[in-house]
This record gives sequence, structure tokens and C-alpha cells, in this order.
Amino acid sequence: MKRTLTKFYLLIICLILLSFKSDDSNIFYIEYKHKIVLKVVQKDSQNYVFTEVKKEAFTKVIDKFNNNKVFPKKANKETIEFYFAEGSKNSTILLMKNWTGYYIKFDTEIQNSENLEFKSVPNLGIQANSKSQETWLWKINKIRLSNFRIKK
Repeated sequence: MKRTLTKFYLLIICLILLSFKSDDSNIFYIEYKHKIVLKVVQKDSQNYVFTEVKKEAFTKVIDKFNNNKVFPKKANKETIEFYFAEGSKNSTILLMKNWTGYYIKFDTEIQNSENLEFKSVPNLGIQANSKSQETWLWKINKIRLSNFRIKK
């Protein structure tokens, strides 16, 4: 009986440890004045993979109200573009374009120059085939995007 109970406890501990496994491949960092492009690939009917396919410097100032010129006229249909740059009127902007047919949700955390810890901030995600933006009135050094998922 004691052996069976010990095996049961070990099994429970193993299951708990496996449930805490993190998927670092679903975490992306964007430095200030940079652009990244993520590709969305459907693995099966329930799972999607998000991978970074491009990262480059982006030094232009983005107008908060007139920013359609930032995006290319054509892009890969299964990608999401993120521009983290200086915005008009001394703001910081995260401009996003979703070229997929999916409504994509994700978590956002920001790191400013005063505090090196990341702080969680709310976002609305990005509707299918649309653009979205987040704007802050202070300088942010880095953004961490994680927990990407398709909203159905």
C-alpha cells in the first residue's frame, strides 16, 4: 500500500511539473525603433505556430493618425507586422498590421527606461486583415509579446 501511494504521489508531482512547461518559442521581444514580422502557420485544426521571420531597424517617426504609408502595399497573407517606433508628438507607438484571416490575441508587456522589469499592459489584439495601434506618452525601451492565440 505504501509503495502504491508513493508511486501515486510521484505521478502527481510529474504531472504538475509538466503542466508548468513554458513555450519560449511563443515569446517575442521588440526593441525600440525596430520592426518584426511574424508568420502564422496552422499545425492542425486547433493549433497554430507563430515564428519570427524578419527583424530590422525602423527609424521613421510614425504619425498616430496617418500611418497607412508605413505598410507595404502587398505582404505575405499569413504574417503580422509590428512596428515599435517613435510616434508623433513625442509618443511611443506600437503599430500592427494583421495580414491573416484570423483574429489574433496576445499578451503585451512593456519595459521603460526607469524600471527594467516588464509590466503587463492590456491590448485588444488584432482583428483579421486589419491594423491596430497602441500609443504611450512616455518612452518605452522594449516590448515583450507572448501567449499568441487565435480567437474563434
